[in-house]
Amino acid sequence: MLKKGLDSVHGPHQHLSEDYKYQILLDHLTFPSALQVAKRYINSPTPYTSAMQTLTQRYGQPRQLVQGELKAILNAPAVKTGDYQAFEDFAASVGTLVGMLNTMEGPSSSELRCGSHVDTLLSKLPPHFRDSFVEYCFNRGIIQSGSNLTYTLPDLAAWLERKVQTLQVSRRITVTCPEPAHTDSKERRVAKPQRVRPATILLGSQQGAQHSNPSPAASTPAQLNKRERFKPFCPYCKNQEHYLNACADFAKLTNTEKASWIKDNRKCWRCGRGHTPENCTLKKPCATCGQQHLIILHDVALTLTVLTVTASSSVVFTNQVSRSGKVMLKVVPVRLQNGKKTLDTYTVLDDGSERTIILPAAARHLGLLGQEEVISLRTIRQEIVQVKGATVSFKVSAMTKKGVKHNISQAFTAAELNLAEQSRAAESLKQTYKHLRDIPLPSFNKVKPMLLIGSDNTHLIIPKQPVRTGPTGCPVAVCTALGWTIQGPASFHQQSAGESNCLHSSFLSPSEELHQNVEKQWQLDTLPFRSINEVTRSGEDKAAIELLEDKTVRVKVDDVSRYATPLLRKQSAPSLHVPPTATMALLRATERRLSINPKLSTVYNEEIHKLEKAGYAVKISSEEVSNSKESWFIPHHLVQHNGKHSRLQLLL
Repeated sequence: MLKKGLDSVHGPHQHLSEDYKYQILLDHLTFPSALQVAKRYINSPTPYTSAMQTLTQRYGQPRQLVQGELKAILNAPAVKTGDYQAFEDFAASVGTLVGMLNTMEGPSSSELRCGSHVDTLLSKLPPHFRDSFVEYCFNRGIIQSGSNLTYTLPDLAAWLERKVQTLQVSRRITVTCPEPAHTDSKERRVAKPQRVRPATILLGSQQGAQHSNPSPAASTPAQLNKRERFKPFCPYCKNQEHYLNACADFAKLTNTEKASWIKDNRKCWRCGRGHTPENCTLKKPCATCGQQHLIILHDVALTLTVLTVTASSSVVFTNQVSRSGKVMLKVVPVRLQNGKKTLDTYTVLDDGSERTIILPAAARHLGLLGQEEVISLRTIRQEIVQVKGATVSFKVSAMTKKGVKHNISQAFTAAELNLAEQSRAAESLKQTYKHLRDIPLPSFNKVKPMLLIGSDNTHLIIPKQPVRTGPTGCPVAVCTALGWTIQGPASFHQQSAGESNCLHSSFLSPSEELHQNVEKQWQLDTLPFRSINEVTRSGEDKAAIELLEDKTVRVKVDDVSRYATPLLRKQSAPSLHVPPTATMALLRATERRLSINPKLSTVYNEEIHKLEKAGYAVKISSEEVSNSKESWFIPHHLVQHNGKHSRLQLLL
């Protein structure tokens, strides 16, 4: 049913985009699991088509629909004796099931010819209805002695339809005089003498004798209030002896006179009392059509025209303005004229509205006078509001072509009507979408349209030129008789105007990201390093950290980046000055050990040259030694591992 409804709505509008139709689909899905299925395709190039295919495959297969309908009938409560409304509902459900099987599988369907389905459905009916159906089958020759023929679902549906018609005719015959019979029986119940309670009589006491025999007709105040609560009342003749259904004077009126009486006196067209139809508490349905109204008002209810207004989510014809901001409607600036009076305002071009509506403020400004009219507005949520207004006529012209005037007749206006505010940032739209840049589009912010032009003035809302379309999901431009306008999703300004967001984005190269990850893991390979948790440090520690931060430099040795750090010393430490004579004995001992093994001497020289090449050691002259303020000796020796020359290492 949802797919048929959406296809009928989208059919005349082939220019609608996939995103626009997808948004409408999401707004109408109320089943949670179906909504989750549809949300899978929110980023699909064709979200509406993909979502509808999946929903049809999961929930719309013919076999699933038939099984669901049969399960609903079997899970419903059994029909009780005398419950004619339940019997009519049961007959309608069986008829729907048979119709679906006929259209999907044909008259020769095995499901239609299955007699066990009929037995299961008959178990929901009272015994006398089952007997009546069996008698119907024998009279029609459906069941014969000595034959294998049995009743089928079409036979049951035909009998149920015939039985419903019989019950409706029977109830229509007896419905003209139910109230007097009810009143007479009530009067008989009231006139029935009450049982006299036994009382103790005191001899010689006149006071006791007076109160010992209470009158049978006497009643307590509670009994009187209860009796008056259910007293009949006729709202037409103000008579408390009968109901409106039994009023002879009201029955003599024609349908037009009855409708005029309801409109002029603002009566409820369901029961005739002084409240609105939305607040009516009438429970008993009409015996003719099954709707909630008195049977004497059946023809009056049919003559009252209900105007259906299909409004979008951003415009609701009530005093409460609802505005989603997700979809832009077709709004154009216009000039309204009535004689010498003019009004510059905005109008909404609504393809889904069946009636043109003008707000009362504009009607008063133009001095419009028309014939009074009372209509019922029903929105897509099935909310009905009785609105009393008037039908007016005036002229409208585009702001770009004020000399070309268009006549609008039979427009409705009422004090209860309202239209939502509209906004359009034309410059932002032109910068965002290329297909809108050469179109004359005015910008406006929170303007309140005074006019809604519906499908009764088709020549003003249909496109006069080819529709300008762009990529999927963007708004389209439509040229109408009143000028260019935009229709479609407003994806770039869905947020409210009061919000402002500032986004800062930074992107790292793969090498920098890898470097940061390694640094976080080890936190000592890269200097300077600052711990996240600051701790209390001593003065010496702070001085050492400042020295490292100031003097540490990054150098490249053989194309390898390394850090060169200064020597950490206390600021109050004494200067080190070691004369060469103090270290000469150690150097001579090292030379004697190396002279014994020439190979070790060669390795030693190679290691020293490596330090010089790497920049870790520099040979200085005698003048630099004598002029240096500080000097110290770093001992060094060669270590051999496992007796192998390849594992020799110079230690400092």
